[in-house]
Amino acid sequence: GTVTAGRRRGLHPDPGGVAECMDGDLRRRLSCDPYRHRSAAVRQARSLSGSMVGIWVCLAQNRGDLMRSLRGKILPLLVILAIALLVIAVLLVPRILPPGAVVLFPDASLESAVREELGKYYGDITVEGMATLTELRAESAGISDLTGLQYAVNLTELGLNENLISDLSPLAELTNLTWLDLSSNQVSDLSPLAGLTNLTGLILPESPVSDFSLLAGLTNLTELGLSGSQISDLSPLTGLTNLTELGLSDSQVSDLSPLAVLTNLTDLSLSGNQVSDLSPLAGMTNLKQISLGESQVSDLSALAGLTNLNQLSLSGSQVSDLSALAGLTDLTTLSLSYNQISDLSPLAGLTNLTGLEFAGSQVSDLSPLAGLTNLSKLGLAENQISDLSPLVGLTNLTMLWLSENQISDLSPLAGLTNLTELGLSENQVSDLSPLVANLGLGGGDNVSLSSNHLDLTAGSPAMNDIATLRDRGVLVSY
Repeated sequence: GTVTAGRRRGLHPDPGGVAECMDGDLRRRLSCDPYRHRSAAVRQARSLSGSMVGIWVCLAQNRGDLMRSLRGKILPLLVILAIALLVIAVLLVPRILPPGAVVLFPDASLESAVREELGKYYGDITVEGMATLTELRAESAGISDLTGLQYAVNLTELGLNENLISDLSPLAELTNLTWLDLSSNQVSDLSPLAGLTNLTGLILPESPVSDFSLLAGLTNLTELGLSGSQISDLSPLTGLTNLTELGLSDSQVSDLSPLAVLTNLTDLSLSGNQVSDLSPLAGMTNLKQISLGESQVSDLSALAGLTNLNQLSLSGSQVSDLSALAGLTDLTTLSLSYNQISDLSPLAGLTNLTGLEFAGSQVSDLSPLAGLTNLSKLGLAENQISDLSPLVGLTNLTMLWLSENQISDLSPLAGLTNLTELGLSENQVSDLSPLVANLGLGGGDNVSLSSNHLDLTAGSPAMNDIATLRDRGVLVSY
């Protein structure tokens, strides 16, 4: 009767007949609700120890009912817990193996590369063995599956360029990696790399990647190579302020403004893009090398303040005015072939130049080059040059390309005794005696003379000069 009355009064349902073990007074003081009034119940129970002995005896007699009641509440929780543990086990088994466990490689080429690096050509490769790997390079090895590499937890450098890799998930937990080269693979998803925050070098050119947003978190990167990719939006790179080298040639880039904050950049490669405006580069005074060939650039004024530049390539662009380069006296290499250049006078003060290329332009006057005595390589093919006299003092020249011009007189070349390669095809040359007089031309040197005005009949002066040069070991083509 007391149990039924208690339920009618809205009390907690009686688990296993506990109420039957209490007299009316004790029931009232505990309210039969130890969950709602736990603190009060404990205090009162201490003063009723005698009565509690009777309660425990009664509970023992009714333990079957009590367990059945609790089973309905606890069993579902145990089932959920068991399922959770099973899921965790399934997820971790491929990644966590006990000490001494054997690591299996589905890809035989990867296993071969690992064995080579470990110097373990026979027997099992264990988890402990994989942990000793710190560097691995396997170029052009035909690798397609990286499974097993997840156990190389101490890898710092990994080079796998020119393989068949598409899935990077085995690399996701290799958090000690500092340098990763995956050039020329089939990677399209970079998300497994998101947690590799110790990376300082990431090389991924010629891959079908389209989403570069995850790179934003790799703030320790100093070198990033993504040439030949589908990247067009550079905004994910704005936070990578430690970058010193950035390669994005042959991509889909047109807007350089996100790069303006990357003031630590020293090497920037953006050839083969759709860039026309260089103004975002104006404040990047640490730049030493810029490659922007095959672009739509015509105005170089943004480069005028980049006085640390030593290499500049803008071949295949739309440049006609070089005046912005006049103050870049640290330049050692300048390539501006296939532009619309005719006036070289802004270059007259660039005396540190060792390499200069202006092929396929509209140059006729070489006099601004007369003082560039450090030049060792000079490319001026496909221009309108007839007078070589400004080159007389350029005695450090080793390579000189002057094909497809209007040259007839080679006498200024007689004193250029360091020449090893000379291109004079498709000119108007008839007299080769200045080349014979150049005693520096000898064994292994190359001279190209095809399509000139040479008399090639047997016994002619030209043929005799060619024979003399060949006797000295010069490779002459005519």
